[in-house]
Amino acid sequence: MYSRICDGLNKLGLLANRCMCQQIKPVSDNMKVVGTACTVDTKDGDNLPIHIAIYSCKPGYVIQLSNIGSVKKKGQNYLS
Repeated sequence: MYSRICDGLNKLGLLANRCMCQQIKPVSDNMKVVGTACTVDTKDGDNLPIHIAIYSCKPGYVIQLSNIGSVKKKGQNYLS
């Protein structure tokens, strides 16, 4: 169902391929994250925006990465 909705919205040009891949899952279903969001758009091979976010966000902020065009776990080294 999810993939049909995303495919339909992409065909309408409403999401421009910004649906999260279904392979990406939470570490735990019970886990919750709350904080001020800092959203970062980046592309494969360009980690400068990630570094800028890490050094400019205050403690308690949640960094949300959008690795446009790839399902690789871009933030795995930064979250461990």
